Amino acid sequence: MNSHVVEAVTVITATGDIDMGAAPRLIEALREAAENADRALVVDLTPVTFLASAGMSALVFACGRAVSDSRLLLPGR
Repeated sequence: MNSHVVEAVTVITATGDIDMGAAPRLIEALREAAENADRALVVDLTPVTFLASAGMSALVFACGRAVSDSRLLLPGR
């Protein structure tokens, strides 16, 4: 996972396979981003080659955090 800030937007870029091994790192990155509630969040899935159910669970976690503020964007292929 790579995380950086562009203006007022936190961008998390996930790469490769998001499976049981990688999902905890994605969840941690999402938790850290959620702590910065004043920023919008983009989770860039473009470089992801496989998204397992554990990865989907991480994204559901992110959606649950962002739904009230509507500040989550999940671009991908």
